[in-house]
Amino acid sequence: MMIARQISVFLENRPGRLADVLIPLAQAGLNLRAISVADTTDFGILRLMVDQPEKAVAVLKKAGITCTLNEVIAVEIPNTPGALAEVVQLLAKKSINVNYLYPFSRSALILLKTSDNERAVEVLKSAGFALVDETNLYTEGGQ
Repeated sequence: MMIARQISVFLENRPGRLADVLIPLAQAGLNLRAISVADTTDFGILRLMVDQPEKAVAVLKKAGITCTLNEVIAVEIPNTPGALAEVVQLLAKKSINVNYLYPFSRSALILLKTSDNERAVEVLKSAGFALVDETNLYTEGGQ
């Protein structure tokens, strides 16, 4: 069966809480491959794909972070208009609901929404991180 394992973490929505989860994973040498954060005002659900899910769960639990291992399906779709629509329509026609989805990237480009985007841009640039302008975002390798 083509099932992958993801880690889900229920997080308080406050500065530093995401770092509390990611730092122990990094210190354990685990490679983060996909991430999704669904938020509300007070709490969020963090979903992670890492290269060693069982080890990641053990690391997080040792750090006092409650998490669960869930099964998801990884579907490769072409980078063309309508490809995702085709996948979800096919499932809908068979009465299969999509509870959530998020991308898995083999590159390390991430999109962030912060409490202060302008300041975050300044902080990231000054730390040497490459930022991609929107005009280059939708082209292959656009930096």
